[in-house]
Amino acid sequence: MTVVDNVVMIMANWGARGESASEVAARTQRMIDLLLPLGYPFVKWAESESGAAWPDNSEEATAFVKECIARDDPDEGGERLERPEFGYQFMLYTGDYNGPDANVDFAFDIDAGSSRVHQESRMNKISVMMMWKDPDQLGELAAPLPFILKAFAAAWQPDYVTIYDDHVREAQPMRYTSPLVGAMTWLADRLGTVPSALEGAKIERFEHGTLIDLRNPADQSFPTAEHVARVFDVLDATGVLGEIPAIQPALSQG
Repeated sequence: MTVVDNVVMIMANWGARGESASEVAARTQRMIDLLLPLGYPFVKWAESESGAAWPDNSEEATAFVKECIARDDPDEGGERLERPEFGYQFMLYTGDYNGPDANVDFAFDIDAGSSRVHQESRMNKISVMMMWKDPDQLGELAAPLPFILKAFAAAWQPDYVTIYDDHVREAQPMRYTSPLVGAMTWLADRLGTVPSALEGAKIERFEHGTLIDLRNPADQSFPTAEHVARVFDVLDATGVLGEIPAIQPALSQG
């Protein structure tokens, strides 16, 4: 798998969807459950600041998420006021983060449960930055990519999920409220209809959306910038890359 600068990003975004700490905890647990079959490093999860393991029961998980409610920057007295309209913000790591076996680090950055409507960005998102030290481990990264993307789509019910590196990212305009076309992209049905065929793409239905895979099937290498740009133009013309809804419709966790 060829990528840029030993970093791959997977990101999901969705519009305002206020959710409780228990709902966010349940979505986080479902994501973890979907990734557990991959084995190490997805069998060990810890929160970033204390390094404590992710709780193994819903009550403790909900309590943890409650502590991560969004807050203002400290005022003159050092107090940070809670801002529940911005939801909950926390990070989780997998495996032996920064330990002796941490040649590949998976850092999951979660901002979820926000009811805030913002016209210049979408407040709810989850992303994972995958960084590795040993070039020989590129193959290890290729295998979990579609599973992480699908776990994001199934657990968080976002508007889109994308996998990209800087090379892919720079092949298209910077639009903070619209989907980003990646080496793999999942688009929710509510965004519109994805063409049944795209240049050099594998198209797959998954959950309530469509998965577009632009990777080379032979070696899982990422597409060229030119390929991404051409696919972007086709998708943009259909309207599916327009602004994602500022407010996401109510959804049940199925």
